Amino acid sequence: MVGSLIEFWSVRLPRWADRWSPRLGDALADGAWTVQWPALAAYAPAAALGVGFLSPVLWPGMRHVYTESLLFMLVVVIGAIGSGPVGVMLLSGYVIGRLLVGSRLSASSWDFDGLVRERGGELISFVLLAILAVVIPLVAQRMARQIPLDRLPPDPNIRLAAHAALYGIGCGLLTYLWCQGTVVLIRPVFTWVHSQPTVEAISPVQVTGRLLVIAAAGVAAARVLVENLHVRRGPVLATLVDLERRRRADGQRHSLWRRTPIAARIALATALVPLLLAGTYTGWIDAVVVAAATAALGAWRAGLIGRMPAAWSRLALKIPALVRVMGAFVIGQILANVMIGSWLARDSFRPVMLGALLTLATFYALFPQRRDLA
Repeated sequence: MVGSLIEFWSVRLPRWADRWSPRLGDALADGAWTVQWPALAAYAPAAALGVGFLSPVLWPGMRHVYTESLLFMLVVVIGAIGSGPVGVMLLSGYVIGRLLVGSRLSASSWDFDGLVRERGGELISFVLLAILAVVIPLVAQRMARQIPLDRLPPDPNIRLAAHAALYGIGCGLLTYLWCQGTVVLIRPVFTWVHSQPTVEAISPVQVTGRLLVIAAAGVAAARVLVENLHVRRGPVLATLVDLERRRRADGQRHSLWRRTPIAARIALATALVPLLLAGTYTGWIDAVVVAAATAALGAWRAGLIGRMPAAWSRLALKIPALVRVMGAFVIGQILANVMIGSWLARDSFRPVMLGALLTLATFYALFPQRRDLA
C-alpha cells in the first residue's frame, strides 16, 4: 500500500501533469525526497487533501476566508515548501471544500448576481492561495538554482549552506510580497457581496504576516540542508533517481501555456490581472485602465508593439532572478509610496493600483522574453 501511494504521488500523478503543465508536474514530484520516511511520502499528500477539504467548515476561526487563520496559512507555507504535493493537495482540498460549503448569502438575499459576486471574490482568494501553496516554492527554487556558486570555496558544505540560504531568502522574500499584496487583494471576498473586510481577515496577514515570512525562510533553508545531508547522500538516493527516471520515462512534457498563441496568453493576462487587482478599484473605470495597461504591457513584452533593446535584454538576463525580483520590489515600493503621498490618494486604493501597474511594468522590463535577444 505504501509503495503504491509513493508511486502515485511521485511518478504517476506528476507524469500525468507533465502532459499539460510541467511546472505542476514538478510541484507534484517535489515530495519524492521524503521517501526517506515512506509513511510520510505516502500519506502526507492525502492528509493534506483532507485538511484542505475540511478546513472551510471545521477550522477554528475560519468563517469567510483562509486569511482569518494564521495557523492555517502557516500549515500551507510549511507544508508546501516541505513537500510540493502537500501544497497542491492543501490548495485542491480547500477549493473543493469552499465551493461545496455553499453560498454565504441568506435565502432572502440570494440572486444570480449575488452568487456571481460571491464566487468571483472566492476565485480571487483561490488564485492568491495557489500562489502561496504552489508558485512561491517553485519560483524560489528556480531563483536559488540560477545563482552561480562557482566563486565560493569548493567545499561542498559551504556551497550547500549558500544554496540553503538563497532558497530561504527567496521563499521569505516572495512570502513577504504575498503578504503585502494579499492585505488589499483579498478585499473582494467581502466588498463584492456588499460587506467590509473584517479585522480577523486582514490582521493575520498585515500584523503577524512576518511569522509567515520567518517560517517560509526557515523551513526552506532547513529543507535544503536535510534533503542534501541526510537524503541525497544516503542509500535512498538510488530510489530517488529511479522515481525520477520512471516519471520521465515517456518524455511527455508539454506546456499548455507555451502551446497557447501569444494573443491568447495576452488575453488571459488581461483578464487575470484586473481580477486580482479588483480590491484596489474605486470605480469601473479603474478596471478598464488596468485591463488596457495589462494588454499593452503584454503586447510590448511579446514584441507585438515595440521591442526591448537587445542590449538591455542581454544585460537583464545576466542578473540573477532573485536580484531582479528584489530590484522590482524596491522600485515598486518607491513608486507606490510616491503616489500614496500625492494628491492621487484621496482616501482610496487607486495609488496602490497604479503602483501595482508600475511594478508589473518593472517586472516585465527586468524579465524580458528571450526572443528580444534576436
